[in-house]
Amino acid sequence: MTTRIPRSDSTHGRMPHGTGDRASGTGPGDPARTARDGQAPVPVGTGAARDTVVRTHAPLPAVHATGADPLVRIHDLAGRPRGLGFLADHHGTLLTSHEAVAGLDRLVLRAGDRTHVAHADAVTELPERDLALVRTEGLGAPPLPLAAREEAEAGTYVRIAAGCWREARVLAATEVSYGRHLVTALELAIGTAGRDALRPGGGAAGGPVLDARTGAVLGVVGTALRAAPHARTAADRELLSRAARTLLARRADPALHGAAHALLATDPVTRERHLAEALRHFADGDPLIGPTALLPALTSHPEPVLKAFRTRLRGPHREAARCLRRLLADVTTPALARRAATLLREAVRPHPETAGRVAAAIDRRLAGTAAHPALFPLVTGLLEDGPEPLRAALATVLTAPGAPRRELLEILLDREREPSVLDAVLHAAAGGDHEAERDLVHRTGLLLGRTPEGATRFDRALVDLGRHVPGFAARMARRLAEAPDDWDAVVGPSTRRTLEILAGARVPA
Repeated sequence: MTTRIPRSDSTHGRMPHGTGDRASGTGPGDPARTARDGQAPVPVGTGAARDTVVRTHAPLPAVHATGADPLVRIHDLAGRPRGLGFLADHHGTLLTSHEAVAGLDRLVLRAGDRTHVAHADAVTELPERDLALVRTEGLGAPPLPLAAREEAEAGTYVRIAAGCWREARVLAATEVSYGRHLVTALELAIGTAGRDALRPGGGAAGGPVLDARTGAVLGVVGTALRAAPHARTAADRELLSRAARTLLARRADPALHGAAHALLATDPVTRERHLAEALRHFADGDPLIGPTALLPALTSHPEPVLKAFRTRLRGPHREAARCLRRLLADVTTPALARRAATLLREAVRPHPETAGRVAAAIDRRLAGTAAHPALFPLVTGLLEDGPEPLRAALATVLTAPGAPRRELLEILLDREREPSVLDAVLHAAAGGDHEAERDLVHRTGLLLGRTPEGATRFDRALVDLGRHVPGFAARMARRLAEAPDDWDAVVGPSTRRTLEILAGARVPA
């Protein structure tokens, strides 16, 4: 499938992070905002090989007016190809598919003889559109113009990079799924010669879909889009099951067997027969089986499904971030929550860089479902024996306002003794609600003050916050002046004097 590019919200095409070209001129815009407002590229996809095939080309001489190659190759740190992308403006904003960057902490981007390494904070993920934006520097590739028209009409001829530049034709708009998201996509007719490149992991994901007449980008290639969730009737499900069984009968194409087993395992009627093989392929790192494919079996077969997740997280094909997000989003019962918490603690311990992602997923669930019965056992399970980086990341999330967060924060503070975690609470509390800020600053001061190391850390944190958080020094100075007895055992004399200087107020010695 393909993903249409940002639609215009006026006569000017919206472009990522500033001004950029469009089909018939230039116009300002912010693609991240446009995407979130529902005006982003819509996934365009390649359908199965069809008889309505258009011509298959040898490499085209040029798709850009300058003759330069506009494609940016995306690799992981080990050099494995993940997909393609292209610059959407002159500021270095790379547009690609979400599947090309998902789960990577760093991306290696290559354009011609130039290379750039992008870190996770340079990536804006838009999984609800199967898109991602990446800030880049120095790639030198020419930006491609984004089409300003609302729709790509059926019959439009396009060019895509699938092994080489190939011509295809737009068939129709269709609804597909990417993970848990429903996405509107354009289905393309293309010959069998490009089929391998258009499979998941084949290298075409994220490439531009170019209008053959104007050269403007109509969409972004997506290879991980699925139609299975739209099988709403028994006839639909039977058709899919028959296709999966046909694949399993084809011994010459074993690479697709894992996906076929996974599809059959989603149906309770055929799950018992096919789940074990689906789990084996998943645990072995089959790129065609994403975590979402196995989640329907999590409730009926929790132990084998969680065991497969554990193996995938530990193995050489580890996709920790993706697997963790899926587990956190789909655990819905207290019993599953306790099991998932154990697995997540094990996964984060050797990979502390994933702690922030776990905390962000918890943050989203707390924001969306304040009283979900699985949340408390899940979060408390993570706090109970979780590694220090995970507890610190969760502390930052739990310090935000809201009843369930405050109850969970109380659980953390009742048992927490690690200075780094308490320091995270202190920094997260500064600058928020003033009453809550006072209470948490005082409480963390008492907890940290139980050891010389903790007391020193607390004093340093107060000075740091006084220098960098607007109004914090003044509020602390007022608190020290109004209730000196409450703070005598918490704030040291030199810290009091520093706060006095920073606030410009007299603090009792």
